[in-house]
Amino acid sequence: MQQYRDRTIRDIHNNICRIFKDHNLDGMAYAVGADLNRAKKCLDGTRTEILQEIMDWINDPDANAPRVLWLHGQAGRGKSAIAHTIASWIKDVGGLGSCFCFARDRHSECREEKILTTIARDLADGDPAFRRALADVISNDPSLKTMPDMMQQWQRLILEPLSKIKFGNVVIVIDALDESGSVQSRKRILSLLTSTDVTHFPPNLCILLTSRLQPDIARALSVVQLVKVISLDNIPIALAEHDIQLYVSSELAHLPEIRTTEVQNIVGKSSGLFEWARLACEFIEPDWPGRTVIERYNEIMTHDSGGGVLDVTYSAILTDSIPQDRFTLARFHSVMRQIMSTSVPQRLDALNEMRNHFPSDKDHFDVIVILRFMAPLLSGIADRSALVRPVHPSFYDFLRDCSRSGIYCAYGSNTGMHSSFAFALLHTLSSDTESNIRGLEGSLEDEAETGQEDEVETGQEGADRRTDSVHLEIDEPLIDEYFPGPDYWEFGTSPLSPCTGPEVRKTGLMSRLATLLRKRKSPQCTQERMRTFPVAAARKNMRLLVAPWKANKRGGQTDEPGEGNTLHQIDTVTSADRR
Repeated sequence: MQQYRDRTIRDIHNNICRIFKDHNLDGMAYAVGADLNRAKKCLDGTRTEILQEIMDWINDPDANAPRVLWLHGQAGRGKSAIAHTIASWIKDVGGLGSCFCFARDRHSECREEKILTTIARDLADGDPAFRRALADVISNDPSLKTMPDMMQQWQRLILEPLSKIKFGNVVIVIDALDESGSVQSRKRILSLLTSTDVTHFPPNLCILLTSRLQPDIARALSVVQLVKVISLDNIPIALAEHDIQLYVSSELAHLPEIRTTEVQNIVGKSSGLFEWARLACEFIEPDWPGRTVIERYNEIMTHDSGGGVLDVTYSAILTDSIPQDRFTLARFHSVMRQIMSTSVPQRLDALNEMRNHFPSDKDHFDVIVILRFMAPLLSGIADRSALVRPVHPSFYDFLRDCSRSGIYCAYGSNTGMHSSFAFALLHTLSSDTESNIRGLEGSLEDEAETGQEDEVETGQEGADRRTDSVHLEIDEPLIDEYFPGPDYWEFGTSPLSPCTGPEVRKTGLMSRLATLLRKRKSPQCTQERMRTFPVAAARKNMRLLVAPWKANKRGGQTDEPGEGNTLHQIDTVTSADRR
């Protein structure tokens, strides 16, 4: 009987202590709704390789292994799904951990101020020993519950209690740090993860951090040796599309209209973005009045690279990344129009080289001042040797449609930008003509300096002779690299026509470029004719392009005919060829 009395007394004592310790935790801020969301988990059977790599890191017994893993990737790569999957697995096996998620639409809650107290309370709920250790710390210093000193909170509320308990792996997941708010809002969080104290983390503590490749986050984490970095942007597209196919097939399996062919088309349209595929599936779902499933599918497939399903994401990222003052917006428009105007993607150095030839000094700036903040939407930013491309083709469609992109619209009749682009192209061509156009070694410069012209033969006999003459093969990569796509050059019919503006008409340079591009891009030309020009016509065209720039380099003047005369002279040379 005494034994039962003793046990009862002990239980009462323990319950009193628990109530007292729980009372000590009262007043610690907790971010409601910032925890694990199982609905965001990866579909079973997808992302298996990356999930296994993260679990191997968590279970690594090496005490010198990195304590922080930074998983980054561009918008729509599935970072949050991976984070919630890992957090769910840890919780299901009885592990100790916490999942804290930032969200762009919850900035008013100031979650960054509650992150450490929330994590501490999560760990306390998961382990009684941690709860007791935490309560002891707070009873000695109640100010820790509300103090603004995050370093003190980190050391006293988390590291100190962890050092006093014996437990397996403790996993803290911090998802979407880039959505915490301003750069200042996450500066203190990054300082905790990159301080020298990271080397003194408990050996069983693992911190999984996800974010987009924002400059401040990359700058802070890339210099810390004990941070493991995984980029979702480096995952092979075939692997991503395999997982997306499984996801789309699962989400739309109940729709008889969506068969294997439609699934494959959706996967191809996604360009490897899970977020695009998710939104596309939601769009196709039949819970919308007015259109059938197949009609909604067709809209996704045919309209603006996906019907603008990512518009909200694009707008949110641009709002966070690009200030709305006139100066910054002007530079943003200038850089994006330059990038979107080239036929093929360019590297950062090539974009800067072209920009250095723009006639206005205000345009001579490194494009990285804008593009470094565009990493969530453009690839090729972190690696200067890579090509700058959109994460998804719909981003360029978004920027071209002012009704969707608003102040960030990069499509308009900006004659100054077009003429600057033309000047840069001409300068580049004039500098590289001899080394890139085979068969004219030295001849262009000689003709430009002496002013000598080929004798132009007229009549059918001359036309036949020119047609049968040795052809000059134009270096396709050179032309494709520097000339904008044909949609950009809609001469005389589009508000984008570069053949306007007094500065362009004055020099006649656009007339020369227009003629060459008409000859190069004309839909009437056969593939063979697009690859070759008759020698006489090519020499004449390119000499007219080069001469003004050769004269400018010598500091001299060139007697340039007016725009109409220039076109007439070029047309005289090429008219027989066109026939």
